[in-house]
Amino acid sequence: MMKILVYVRVLLALILLFTVSFSGFFTIPNAIACSKGHVNTLEEDYLVANAIYTGTVTQLDEIYLNGRLMKQMTLNFDNVYKGKPQTTLVTSFDSDQCGVDVKIGSRYLFYASGKHHLYTSVFTTFDMIRSKESERISWLEKRAANAPIIHVLGEQKITAYVASRLNLAFDGKPALLSSPALIYNNVTYVPLDFLSHSLKLQTHWNPQEATIDISTSKGNEVESETSNWQSSPANAINAPTHLLIKYQNIHFIVNGSKYQPNEEPFILHKQVYIPLRALAEKLGLEVFWAQDLTSVDHPFPNGEKPPVLELKFSVNFGMEADYIVDTLTKTSVTYRYFDYQHTKKPETKQQTSSFESMLKMVEGQGIPANRVRLFLKDASQEVELKIAGNLMKAIESDPSYRQKLGSLLGKPISLSNKDTLLITLTDLQK
Repeated sequence: MMKILVYVRVLLALILLFTVSFSGFFTIPNAIACSKGHVNTLEEDYLVANAIYTGTVTQLDEIYLNGRLMKQMTLNFDNVYKGKPQTTLVTSFDSDQCGVDVKIGSRYLFYASGKHHLYTSVFTTFDMIRSKESERISWLEKRAANAPIIHVLGEQKITAYVASRLNLAFDGKPALLSSPALIYNNVTYVPLDFLSHSLKLQTHWNPQEATIDISTSKGNEVESETSNWQSSPANAINAPTHLLIKYQNIHFIVNGSKYQPNEEPFILHKQVYIPLRALAEKLGLEVFWAQDLTSVDHPFPNGEKPPVLELKFSVNFGMEADYIVDTLTKTSVTYRYFDYQHTKKPETKQQTSSFESMLKMVEGQGIPANRVRLFLKDASQEVELKIAGNLMKAIESDPSYRQKLGSLLGKPISLSNKDTLLITLTDLQK
């Protein structure tokens, strides 16, 4: 009997020890610590990033994106190693969420990711003053300049922008394009006959040899397969388009010397498309973006129907879809949502709640039940806006600003910071 009692006590002790030792695995932490298990190679970092560049921080602001407090850096960028840089970058506000601590006046190397808003973290930002990044910079220079993109011969499907809104000029005169330019992998491609009709160069395309012979001597324009010439139209850039192109290992012969740019020409609809910047610089021409032209990759170029302002509440806990706001007053919110719980097919329902209840703090979590988010929306897409910190505070605390915001919903809005997709307190005061 004594042995059995001892065994029971030992078993209870082991159970207690097991419970205490492993209970930590089932405890939800208050904050997720920032950590990185895998150390990327230089090539992995390069491939993952959408844009890589160096820049000096000139301003720091509190903004909200995805309904969460973040930091926005305003930059003067200089060296670009990949993609198209933006003058603003966002990072998480807290270091626990991998936010990077930068200082105004300091210069950094950024590996940025994202589409409309570029994001960086403590793992993708390198201090150019304190850190010895000469090896990384040297590698990037070689990777960007000397690593040609090798394509498989034959037909391939790509996703590109048909840049019909892109206006090209040569010596101040509008360029003539037989077909719209294309933007693919951040490279602008134009039809081959742009060289002969706009630059007045002698060109000869040999499809059997896959060569393009170019002479900088002025001569007669060669005949083109397309005779319907017109100036680049100023309508909107199309949404990303799937195209079937053909790689044929095309190379150039410029004034008798063979030239193979890193961006390979391709054939689309029996037309040869060539990389504009690479070839122009080979010909001794300067290519630049006119500052007074709208960026070619802006999500909402000027069109017939401008995008309208949309407000959503996103839940912080739970699986519910976003609440799309129809009406916002000083004290109430009327919104639509999908009801998944009471029917096999989700139904759209409408509900009115007090604004205060929508942002009620969740007990024990220290954060509200929902997050405020603003979007620009048209018939084809919606793009989230960054919300200035003082505007978010005004929406949360001042009923008059909620009423003003409610009056703008579903209507076009003029943003002071259109290029950075930031909505500010001033935009609501207009």
